[in-house]
Amino acid sequence: MQKKLRIASFIVFILFLLLIVPIMRYHKEPNLQPLPSRYIKGCFVRTESRDDIKLIGNAARELSLDFVALTTEQEPDPTAFWSDKVLIFSLPDKTPGFEILNLKKQILNTSAPFRIIRALRYLFNPRFSLLSTLEPPAQQLAQWFQSHEHARNPGIYALGSNGGMPLPGNPDSLPSYRAMMEIFTVYIRIDRELVRDAELSASMLTNAMKAGHFFNAIEAIAPANGFDARFQAEDQSAFVQMGDRHTAYTGRLIVDLPFTFPTRIELLRDGKVTKNESSRLRQQISFAVNQPGVYILIIHLPGHRFSSLPWIITNPFYLEG
Repeated sequence: MQKKLRIASFIVFILFLLLIVPIMRYHKEPNLQPLPSRYIKGCFVRTESRDDIKLIGNAARELSLDFVALTTEQEPDPTAFWSDKVLIFSLPDKTPGFEILNLKKQILNTSAPFRIIRALRYLFNPRFSLLSTLEPPAQQLAQWFQSHEHARNPGIYALGSNGGMPLPGNPDSLPSYRAMMEIFTVYIRIDRELVRDAELSASMLTNAMKAGHFFNAIEAIAPANGFDARFQAEDQSAFVQMGDRHTAYTGRLIVDLPFTFPTRIELLRDGKVTKNESSRLRQQISFAVNQPGVYILIIHLPGHRFSSLPWIITNPFYLEG
């Protein structure tokens, strides 16, 4: 009897180490900054059924999102509508850009034993469980930069559809849409406020996405409210926002970082890191630029449990000679 108890205690201890101890090292950084009026926040979700759209709308309202962009086999009718204060609309293309990260694909790429472990962790902390499925997207970033040789191609953090984590007796029940929508968000810059005409507002957002006027964030690491970046030409003739082209390439890339936690900023030109700098809690950093190229910014949180993941990735600044 005592031997069985020792074995059972050992198994419980191992499960504790596997499931609980890693979760204790994780926390979501607080960010009380308001969302600037020029940005709205939402996510890209794939759904297989019209019946799921109500669940998605409810989750978006609970998370105070402004929009949900859907890719689906069965388009909603109408294709754009307001669910309280959340704009829900179907994208005319499957994805208006290159998927840097796709949460569902990463879940499915996890081996079956680890997927079961993460499903059990999900019961204790869904955000940690889903974050732990993510791998740094080095290969995807390289492919994304190669795609810019032919045309502008916005980069996107996409959620995919729900499900993919097995539990005994319910093999495809997790994660829920709500849990997934807590992981990735997209911050779109808009030129004017959305209107109550849902189709018109959806067209505004679709055009902004295709233009690359947005950045991606792993919201489960920290909200990115207040972040912004822009290029200022040396002659101060123009400010260039992410996604746009400009014939001038001499100037400064200005980054707003109004956060109470430290960040590390990587500046990439044509896929190669040219600057790597710690914010040291500075509210704004600027990088001198004096060569043409495709520039993006990647922000990490040093010391965080998921510091290897790109917390924020901007869309490119196309600076041409």
